This record gives sequence, structure tokens and C-alpha cells, in this order.
Amino acid sequence: CIARTGLTRVRALARRRPDVVRALLWLTFGLLVLGELGTTTWWLYDLGIIGFLLVSMLPCISVSLALCWLSQEQVLTTTVSLFMALLPALPAYSAVILILPSSRSAASAQCKGDGAEWEVLHWPALLSVAVLYLSSAVLPTLRAEFQSPGPRLAMLDHCLDEAKRLARGFCILSAWLYVAVALHVGARHLLSSPGASPFHWWGSAIASPFFSSERGFILALHALGLACAEARGELVKALGEELLPMLVGAQRARKLKIRTLIMKFGKKLLRNISSVRRFAPPHWAVAGIHAVRRTAPVLLPVLALLVHLARMQTPGALRLAVTMSIGMMALVLWVAACELEGLPTDPLRLLPMLLPAGTAPISRTLIGHTLAMTERLEGVRGTFAVMGFRGCTVRGALSALGLRGGSNRKDQ
Repeated sequence: CIARTGLTRVRALARRRPDVVRALLWLTFGLLVLGELGTTTWWLYDLGIIGFLLVSMLPCISVSLALCWLSQEQVLTTTVSLFMALLPALPAYSAVILILPSSRSAASAQCKGDGAEWEVLHWPALLSVAVLYLSSAVLPTLRAEFQSPGPRLAMLDHCLDEAKRLARGFCILSAWLYVAVALHVGARHLLSSPGASPFHWWGSAIASPFFSSERGFILALHALGLACAEARGELVKALGEELLPMLVGAQRARKLKIRTLIMKFGKKLLRNISSVRRFAPPHWAVAGIHAVRRTAPVLLPVLALLVHLARMQTPGALRLAVTMSIGMMALVLWVAACELEGLPTDPLRLLPMLLPAGTAPISRTLIGHTLAMTERLEGVRGTFAVMGFRGCTVRGALSALGLRGGSNRKDQ
């Protein structure tokens, strides 16, 4: 008799009640994604309405200016490509935000001093989470952009991998330490005489390591995000290819396969391949996207530091922020100028270059050559259709050119 695990029970329930399993999976993934977005939600709340409007003003102005030189299709492609270039480096931004104190936390620490006794416990955990975020942002970029690194890059990759492994282990150790401390504080509250404990009930005593200060609360949000991301990854890995049929149904899952989509929409795409050219941004925009993608692990932490310096509102901090901004702009422009030299001239060959390295099953260069060749073949087919060819046979070509009739006259 084979012991039934949780996964086998889920599969058996999916065969009997697929709707129930589908609803549970959507609910589970929704809760896990909300847990991962906990720090982002708190960051937006900390910005406030005015801060959010100021942050949103820069992308809106950039899109408005881009529409003066680019078409709507090119602006859409550029915006999506920039988002995909910056998304893998967002953990590096979170790493700096995690270490730098916010204005409200600094003010509360000066006025009240609440939670100061927990700072000795918070700082090692904060540093380990920051190292984990930073290595998680730099490693994929390094491996994607440098397929065959030299000895120095290989050593850097090994060091970052070891740092990520150690930081992950220290985060797990810190989590168990926080659990032990929380249970200890809760036990002291339960064993103390009435009125002697500073907490009103045992729940507040257990949660005191995280909610006694804003830094502890942010650390709890990051821990929740990491735990939800780990759980989501394990769930996707455990279900494997059965995940999509369980989420959308077996019939829809078959329709969403890549082969089925190619067979269904491939012919329509080939006929409209010339319209795809309109979505290709100009060379300087593609070079800028490449530069942002390569410098994102450095660009986003510097951006977080610039926001912190701007909030300090001191002349020295503002001068440092302006100097760092000019330096980062010079770095991005220099990398873009270097990338501009190696870009192809055909717009269809430029489009695959906007994809992050490693996302496509084949190389981006091969995709670009395939698109360019497909456009040429489609142009030849359109020329044949205009000239009156019926298919691509030799007899149809001879009939359209009048060579067959000439040969008949010659025979006569």
C-alpha cells in the first residue's frame, strides 16, 4: 500500500471535484501574491498621495515627451521593455530601502525610543535580507548578460552565489530566533502577575518583536514576502505540468500550449509581419533599454539612496544627490553608446533584442533573422499574388509570365 501524500490527495480531488481545486488554487496563489506585495503596499502607503503623484509624474512626463518623437506602438514597446528590464533588479532597491531608515521611523525613535531594545536583534536580520535581495538581483543579470564569463566574472558569480546561500541560511536561523524570542516574551507575560506585564494580552506580547517599532514591522513584511515567494515556488514546482490544467481546465490548457497557439495564429502573424515593424523602437531607444538592463542592479539602489537624500533636505545631501544623479546618467549614456555600435540595422531584428536574455527558448539573434526572413518571404509571396500566380508552382509562374504560351507557339 502506497502512503498518500498531500500532493496525491490534491490530484485525486482534482479528478473528482476540479472546480473546488481550481477555486482553492486561485485563492492560494492570490493570498501568496498579496503576501509578496506586502512591502510594496506599505511603501505606497508610506509615500502618501502627494508622494505617489510625484513619483508617477516622471513616467507620465517621459511618456508624453516620447510621444513627440515616437509612435504609439513604439512607446508601448519601449515602456513594456523598460519595465521588464527593471523588474529583476527591484530586490536591490528593496535592499537599500530596508537598511535606510524612513523619516517617520527616525522621528519616532528620537521622540519616544520605542523598540530600541529590539534593534540588536533587527540589524543582523536586516543585513541578511538585504544581502539576499542584492544577490538575487545581481546574479540573474550577470548570468543572463554574460553567457561565457571570464575568470574574474566567474569568481564574482561564485562569491555572489555563496553570499546568497549564506544569507538565506542566516534568514532561516533569524526566523527561528525570532520565534524563540516571541515565545519567551509570551511565556513571561503569561507567568507574570496581573498588572506587572507591560502587555495587555498574550498576542501583543508575542508580536512585540515585530510591532514595537517600524523597522521591525517592515522586517516582518519582508519575511512574509520571502516566505510567500518560497511557498509559491515550491507549489509550482510540486504541481509541475499539472498546474495549468488545474487552474484553467484541461481543455483551455490544451488551447494555451505554445504549439497550439502557433498553429492557430502563426499564419495570421505571417500575413501581417510587415505591421510588426511599426512596434520596433529606434536604435537609440533599444540601446538605452540595454543600458538600463545592464546597470539596473546599480541604478535602482542609487535611486533609493537619492530618494533618501532628497528627504533629508540639507544642502550637503542635495549636492550629493545631484552629483550621484549626474554620475548615473553619465554611466547609462556611456553603456548605451557602447551598445549602439553592435545593434543590427533591420527593425525586425531589433525587436527580439528587447527581450531579457534567457527568456526565449532560442537566441534573440536567431529570432531576429527568422522575422526578417519571414518578412522577405511574405513580400515575395505578395508579389507573386499581385502578378497573378496561383500558388508557388512552376506552372503557375510560367503561366503568369506568359512563358508557357510562348513555348506553345514555338512548338507550333
